[in-house]
Amino acid sequence: MTIDAALSVDGGHVQLDLYPGEHRERVADAPPGVPSFDPTSTTWVYYDGAALGRGKHEPVGIEIFDVADLMDDDLATFDRLAFPRVTVRGLDAADVGLVALLRRAREARREAQQEGRAGSGWPDARPAMVIETSR
Repeated sequence: MTIDAALSVDGGHVQLDLYPGEHRERVADAPPGVPSFDPTSTTWVYYDGAALGRGKHEPVGIEIFDVADLMDDDLATFDRLAFPRVTVRGLDAADVGLVALLRRAREARREAQQEGRAGSGWPDARPAMVIETSR
């Protein structure tokens, strides 16, 4: 099963919202089982606030301040998170995992930087959206 997610890209800034249009409290928290997670990181994982109150980590999104800076170790960490597979309409991204989507965004951004182009490298990427958060 895949989730119809919303992906927003503005330069290297990437936001993935798993539940676009749904009003959920989004709380940035360290992923469970990732002791090396740095709270000052430029990557934020958002969880459902109500579920966190019940002791469950249910991901609702992720935000990366510059996807070009993601290292392979970061992607390996994301691979261990319980993110569902997603479909992002308009990006030819159907039934893909989080790591595959982030790797694609990282490579497109790095390619754009090498060619001296501004932006994400994705011609159909939308401007960044606002994600309501609690921290």
